[in-house]
Amino acid sequence: MVTRFKNRYPFLSALKKSDKKMFGDDYSRKCPAQERRQPIVLTNEEKKKIESVFMKEKQSKEAVIHKLKRNEKWTDADKKILKDNLYEKDYIKIKDKITLDSSDKQMIYDQLSHEEKIPSHSITEINNKHYMCSLYWDFKKDVPMSQTKANKLAKHIFSETKYNLKNPIPDDKYIFKIFRDQFPNKDTVGLLKGNRPCCFLKPKTETVVSSWILDHSKIILDENRLGHLTENLSTFFKYDSRKK
Repeated sequence: MVTRFKNRYPFLSALKKSDKKMFGDDYSRKCPAQERRQPIVLTNEEKKKIESVFMKEKQSKEAVIHKLKRNEKWTDADKKILKDNLYEKDYIKIKDKITLDSSDKQMIYDQLSHEEKIPSHSITEINNKHYMCSLYWDFKKDVPMSQTKANKLAKHIFSETKYNLKNPIPDDKYIFKIFRDQFPNKDTVGLLKGNRPCCFLKPKTETVVSSWILDHSKIILDENRLGHLTENLSTFFKYDSRKK
């Protein structure tokens, strides 16, 4: 996935490769890349790899919490987990302490308890491919990253897409900020007409609005349906909706 995504956005080339028909024609106009609305496409194997990375990270954090409760000494691997999952100022505060006080322990517990995962609202499966909307991408582990964790590793974030072989991304910049500040964060996958995935602020599926106007006997209209005014409303507004 790194070779496909790291040096440029949009991800349209990968989308077209996954399904030329679905992502051809007017897809870029309906789901514009400049608004960071085009999803990341994953194979089943790539999705399983991400889930495996998240599970191992969760287990490592739980092991550190277990040692914290038992006042056991941390290994270098444990310290790496702390460095990657605590706010920098908090990590600096506790990294050289021999004894941690209760507030230190609570801070560590609270921050390590956050679980990285693929939110159900951000991914959908179509024809054995998974389409995911994420705010950040961690190129070191090749996995999506939540806003919560990205905030802790802010100094490693980059958002420019001008990097290339002659101008490589600095080694310490490995978290790609997918969204743009001028557009609201869109991390919820939805469907455009034709069952085409696109990223939205909230769950959405485009529907075809019927041009058939229902009779006034249908008192409660379904969403996106049109209906004639009832007799009482026609009298009140002095308007007959049946007359063109």
